[in-house]
Amino acid sequence: MHTNVAVTARALLAFTIGLGAITIDAPAVEAHATAGVPHHVASNVQCFTGTQGRTVRAFAASTMRSVTGAIEAVQWSSDLWYWTGSVWAPYDDSAGWLDAAANGNGLLGSNGVIWYGIGARQQNSWRYAGLPAGSYAIKQFYRWTYNGLQHPEWSGVYNNTAATYCALQ
Repeated sequence: MHTNVAVTARALLAFTIGLGAITIDAPAVEAHATAGVPHHVASNVQCFTGTQGRTVRAFAASTMRSVTGAIEAVQWSSDLWYWTGSVWAPYDDSAGWLDAAANGNGLLGSNGVIWYGIGARQQNSWRYAGLPAGSYAIKQFYRWTYNGLQHPEWSGVYNNTAATYCALQ
């Protein structure tokens, strides 16, 4: 699912129109643990049982910086993995890419909206619902369209606690 995907300028344009003069209070640019990968920070993953049954909700990256420091299109997606009892296996890789714009200070938004899904629809997460009981993990994908770099990374925060997976009974 997460291979090179053509990105239209629609997402970048949606973010740059109307931004005008903005001030971003962000920390200084810092090196990420993986050489060559721009700074990024994963968001929390929620695991709960609600009206749609057992649910895992992966939120889009809270921070992504551009490759060059200029405004660039960036993307984020996630896959749901399931513990079989002996190995982690892909469970749902149907989530598409969410689009945003970033510069050297981080993600850019307009009127509080940062991430967009298909059809320029405001969207900040992927929800996996109606799951059987078990243990689940989220593999996140970050993509910088400037150079085509794609970086996979396992989520490390579930229900606001440092963890490598969540269990749903």
